[in-house]
Amino acid sequence: RIPALYRKPIDLPQAATQWADGVEGAPASLVLTGNIGVGKTHTAWHTARRWLDNQYRGGRPGSPTVQTWRST
Repeated sequence: RIPALYRKPIDLPQAATQWADGVEGAPASLVLTGNIGVGKTHTAWHTARRWLDNQYRGGRPGSPTVQTWRST
């Protein structure tokens, strides 16, 4: 289920889509930065969904391991 807060589609930054899609030359890690209220969490949620769809769609076996880090 998609939380109501994240149902609105957004345009993802190019680095985020490349990372989620695993394209050649994509960054190995993804760090989202910005001021309060610019959409980092929304971007992270949609990027993670895109990555999960790419990794586990089409009946691929397995389950994801996702680590989250928060620094304040």
